[in-house]
Amino acid sequence: MPSLSVLKRTVRRIRQKEQAAPPNPKTLLELIIPDDYRTTFDGKPFLLFDSGPVENRILIFSTQKNLQLLQKCEHWFADGTFSTSPNLFYQIYTVHGIQFNNVFPSIFALLPNKTETTYVNFYNALKTLNESLNPKSIMVDFEKAAINAIQSVFTNTSVRGCFFHLSQSIWRRLQNLGFQKRYMEDSEFALQIRMMAALSFVPEEDVENAWNELLDSEFYSLNEEILTPLNTWIGRLDRRNRRKPALFPVTLWNCFKYIFENIPRTNNSVEGWHNGFASSLNACHPTIWKCIDSFKKEESLIKLQTEQLIAGMTIGVKRKYKDHAEKIIKICDDYHTRSKLDFLKGIAHNFQLQL
Repeated sequence: MPSLSVLKRTVRRIRQKEQAAPPNPKTLLELIIPDDYRTTFDGKPFLLFDSGPVENRILIFSTQKNLQLLQKCEHWFADGTFSTSPNLFYQIYTVHGIQFNNVFPSIFALLPNKTETTYVNFYNALKTLNESLNPKSIMVDFEKAAINAIQSVFTNTSVRGCFFHLSQSIWRRLQNLGFQKRYMEDSEFALQIRMMAALSFVPEEDVENAWNELLDSEFYSLNEEILTPLNTWIGRLDRRNRRKPALFPVTLWNCFKYIFENIPRTNNSVEGWHNGFASSLNACHPTIWKCIDSFKKEESLIKLQTEQLIAGMTIGVKRKYKDHAEKIIKICDDYHTRSKLDFLKGIAHNFQLQL
C-alpha cells in the first residue's frame, strides 16, 4: 500500500514536471497530448478517449480498473465545475461511484461546453469504453441538458436530482424576499421553511396531497409567496384548477425510495471533491498540463484510499450526520403512522438548508 511519503514524492515530481511542461496550446485544434500525459504515474493508460482535433473536443481520463469498478456501481453521481477547467475547455466533468460506502471519482472529463449534444457524446463515449456500463440511477444537478442526455443514452437508468440544489432554490427565494435574517434568527420560522424541502422525502404518490396540506397550514396560508419555487417542482395550477406538468417532475427529486437503501440524496460529496480538487490545484483555469497532472495525482490518491478501505480502515463521517441520517430513516419508516404535516416537521428537524 503506498505510504504518505510516496504520495509526497509524487507531488514533488508533479511540481518538477510543471517546470518542463510543453507550451500551453492556444486552441483545441493545436492540442497534442504527449505520451507522459496519457498514462498514470505507474504507467497505465489514462487518457482513454479523445474525440480528436476538433473545436468541440472531449477528453476522458480514467483507468480500466476504475471503469470496471464503475460498472459494478448501481448508482452514479455526476457534476461539473468551471473555475478549475483549463482555458481550452469549458468545464471539468466527473462521474463518481460508491465503493465501501464512500463516493469516489472514477471518470475525469474535459468538456468544451454544456450543451445536450456534448453530454450525449460524453455518455456515449463512456459506453464505448465499457459496453456493460448500465447504472440504475445517476444523480445530477437540475440541468436539463445533462438530464436529457442521460435519458437518451441510458434508457433504463433513473435520473435523480440533488436534494442540495432543491434546498438551494428555496434559500434563494428567501433571499429575494428579504427573509434570510429571519431564517437565521427565528428557529420556528426556519423549521416551517424546511418543511417545504422535506416534501422530497414524501412517497411520490403522496407528494401532491402533502403539498396541498402544506398550502392549507396556518404558516403557509399567511406566507404563500414563499412557496413560489416549488411551482417548478410541483407544477402550477391553471385556470381550471388542473396542475400543469412541472419543469422537474417529482420522480426526479423524490428521495423516499432511496432512503432505505442508504443511497446519498445529495451530490455534496461530489461537490466536496470538486472543492478539494480546486484547493489542491490552487489555480483558476490552469494550463491543460497542470490539470492533467492533477487528475493523475487524484487517481493515485483514490487508489491509496481504496486500499486503505480494503484493509479495514475507515474514512470518517461526522457522528452528527450519521445520527440525522438514522433519524430520517426511522421517520420514513413511520410514515404511515404520522399525519403529513407531522412527517414533514419530523424530517425538517434533521437537515439544514444549504446556505
